Amino acid sequence: MSRAKRTARTSPSPAIGPASARWRISYVVIAIAFVCYVYPQHSWKQYRNVNEQARLYLLKAVVEEGVLNIDTGIKNYGNVQDRAIRDGHSYCDKPVGLSAMAVPVYAVLHSVGRLFGYDWTIQRMRFALTIFCVTLPTVLLLFLLDRYWKSLGAPEWLVALGLLAYGLGSIAFTYSTQFVGHQLAAVLAFAHFFLSRRFVGRVHWTKLMLAGALAGLGAITDYFSAFIHLAIIMSYITRIRPFTAWVPFLAGGILAFSPLPLYNLLAFGAVTKMSYAQEALPMFQTQHGTGFFGVTFPRPESIFGLLISPTQGLFFFSPFLLLGLVGVMELVRNRETKREGIVIASSIVVVAWLALSVLNWRAGWTVGPRHMVSMLPFLVTGVVEAVRRNAPLIGSLIVTVVLSVFLVFVPTMTLPAFDVNFAHPFTTQALFLVGQGLVSPNLGHMIGLSGSWSLLIPAVLILTGITCVLLHMFRSGVRIDFVSIALPVIALAIGGWLLSGRNGPTESEDMYYQARTLKLVDRPQLAGFWFEHAVEHSADPNVRRKVADRAYPEAVAIYGPLSDFASLHRIAERWASIDPESPKLRELREVLTSRDIQ
Repeated sequence: MSRAKRTARTSPSPAIGPASARWRISYVVIAIAFVCYVYPQHSWKQYRNVNEQARLYLLKAVVEEGVLNIDTGIKNYGNVQDRAIRDGHSYCDKPVGLSAMAVPVYAVLHSVGRLFGYDWTIQRMRFALTIFCVTLPTVLLLFLLDRYWKSLGAPEWLVALGLLAYGLGSIAFTYSTQFVGHQLAAVLAFAHFFLSRRFVGRVHWTKLMLAGALAGLGAITDYFSAFIHLAIIMSYITRIRPFTAWVPFLAGGILAFSPLPLYNLLAFGAVTKMSYAQEALPMFQTQHGTGFFGVTFPRPESIFGLLISPTQGLFFFSPFLLLGLVGVMELVRNRETKREGIVIASSIVVVAWLALSVLNWRAGWTVGPRHMVSMLPFLVTGVVEAVRRNAPLIGSLIVTVVLSVFLVFVPTMTLPAFDVNFAHPFTTQALFLVGQGLVSPNLGHMIGLSGSWSLLIPAVLILTGITCVLLHMFRSGVRIDFVSIALPVIALAIGGWLLSGRNGPTESEDMYYQARTLKLVDRPQLAGFWFEHAVEHSADPNVRRKVADRAYPEAVAIYGPLSDFASLHRIAERWASIDPESPKLRELREVLTSRDIQ
C-alpha cells in the first residue's frame, strides 16, 4: 500500500477534525459530573453494601483501635457476609488498596471530629471517604481523559461528549458514588497508562517512581486490574535506559504494594495467605476454592449475563460502548497509535475475560458488571477514536449516550444494587422506586425537595450538559444525517424487544422482591402492604401458595414489632384460605392465640 493511501485511510474525517473552542465545554461536563457524583448519599438504616461495610469496619479498627480485626465493627454495626476469619477473629476479605489509601484520610477526619465534637457515624464516614478516595480521583481521571483524547486529535465537542458518556453514561458513574475499589482501580490504571505512554530512553526518576506506585497500588486495589498494569509495563519495558533507571520504579511499586503482604502477615500469619482463602462462610469458601480463587473460564450464561442481558449487561446499560470495539481496532491498525492500541486492547480483553470467568459471575447485588469497571476508560477511548475517524457514527453515539445516561442515572440515584432475582431490574426495581418517590437520600432532600422531585437538580444539570455539547458541536460545523440517528434507534428498539421476552419470575414474585427492596430502603409498612399484595396478585393457586410461603412471614416480621395485630389476623385468615397446612401459619396462629388469651 502506498504512503498516500495509508494516509487517506488513517486520517480523520475533516468533518469532525479539531475545532478551535472559545471555551472549554469539557470542563463544564466534568463539573456537572462531579455534582452528580456527590449528590446521592446512599445512607439507609436497613440496606448496607457489604463491600463497603467490611472496608469501613477495617478503617475504624485501624484508626480507632489500632488492630486489624473487625470484631468491634461487627458487634456495633452488624455482621457482614464478606469476611475472612482466623483464630476466632473476623477480618476484611477485600483487596486492601482502597483501605490503605483511606487510612490516613480517616485518621485526619477522626482527629478533627474529636477536636470539634463531631460524631463520625458509619454513614457519614462512608460518604466522606467516598468523596476523598473515589470521587475526587475520578474527577482527576476525567481531566486525564480530556488531555489524552485531545492528543489523539479529537475535537472539543467529541471530547466533551466522550466525558459525558463515560462519566455519566457508564457504570463508572455508579461506582464513583460507592466506597469500593473498582473505580479507584480504573483511575490508577489509566493514570499509569497516561503517564508512561511517552516513556523512552532516559526517564526522570520521579515519573518512574510514580509509575511504580500507581502499578503497585492498583494491583492491590482490584486484583483484575493488576493485569492492566502488567500490559502497560510490557509496553515500555524495553524502551527505558539504562537498566538502573528501574530502581525508582521498583521502589515506588514495592512501597505501594506492601500493604497487601503486610496485612496478610499480620492478619493471617503469612505474606502469601490471601483473605479469599480464609472466607468465613462455606458458600464463599467453595466459590473461592474453585479454580484460581474462583476464576475458571467464561461460560455462555456469564457472557450473556454480563454483556447483553437486562440484568447486568454492560452493553445493555451502556450501548454506546459497542462503538469502542470499532475504535480499538482502529487504534491497533494505525501505525502511529499501534503500541498504545495494543495496550488498550489487551486491557479490555484481559479484564473482560477474567470477569466472565468468575465462578460467581453475578458478584452479588450490583448495577452492571462491577469487575469490568477498571477497563472502561480504555473502552471509552475506543469509542472516541471510532467516532473521530468515522463521521457517520456521530448520530449513533448521540442516541446511545442519551439512552445510556438515562439507564445508569436512575439506579445510581435510587438503590445502586440490583436484586439478583429480577430479570429486568431497571424497570422492576429502579423505575419502581422512582415511581414510589423513594430515591437515595441526597443533597436535594437537605434543601427541602422531597421524593423523586429531588432528582430534578442533577437531571437538569445533565440535560444542560447534553444541550451545551450538542450546541458546541453544531457551531463547530458538524452535521448529522437522519440515517445515522434512525438506524441506532431501530436497532435499540429491536434489541430491547428481543431481550424483553426473556423468562423470569412471575409478576407476583417480582412484587415479592419489590417488597423486599422497599424494606431495605426503610419503608417497612409499605413493604408489608406490598408483601400482601404480591400474594393476592396471582390467580394461580400454585404461585399464590409459593409466594405466600415467603411473603407472609416477611409481612409478619414487619407487623409483629409494630404490634399491628389487626394486620396479623388479616394475614392469618388469608393464609388459611391459600395454604391451611403451612407450618409457618400454625406458628402465627399460636402467637395470636396466646396474645388473645392474655
